[in-house]
Amino acid sequence: MAPTATGIIPDETVSWQKKIAIILLVPLVISIFLAPLLYWLTPKLQLRHRRKKTKKKLFQEFVEKNAFRISDDGHVLGKIDNYIVIIHANYNEFQSTKWIETQILFHPKQGNQYISQSFFQRMIRKYEGKNVTWFANSILIKSDYILKLPKYEVLYPLIKRCISELKAQNITPISHKQWTALIPETQQYLNNIEKL
Repeated sequence: MAPTATGIIPDETVSWQKKIAIILLVPLVISIFLAPLLYWLTPKLQLRHRRKKTKKKLFQEFVEKNAFRISDDGHVLGKIDNYIVIIHANYNEFQSTKWIETQILFHPKQGNQYISQSFFQRMIRKYEGKNVTWFANSILIKSDYILKLPKYEVLYPLIKRCISELKAQNITPISHKQWTALIPETQQYLNNIEKL
């Protein structure tokens, strides 16, 4: 952009100090206008991307085989073994990367106690390199792809395996409403752990 800006400034009419100021100001002025536009457009483009991808075979198989439904915001959601599973397509327009995000929700407590951090540390080690992240109240599976979406036959068994880990530890399913209501309390608990 800077070479373009210098090309439109006649050499004999402007001093070199003013040329440098113009070269530095042009990108700044453009970014002042472009940043809000991108901030406004990005969620709309991602929503469009999610909705478009729900028509693909991967998502349709979850709808057909597991009675999932497609929400207005482009998420495909349902239950597998009573655990809420939310799947959607995502991308990063600046890095040209695409992926499918799968989130499995569970209750962060067993009885009145939060699930032991040692369990999550074990699971993090066990699933290292599989793009599976264990949080205090959910599991996130990130399936990267380039041209073709991951296959149902690959993603579904991984979801079932993660759910089996939850069931083996007697970690219970949770409704989306209750899960959302517990987020502030869970965050406070995790903040207290970090301070120790």
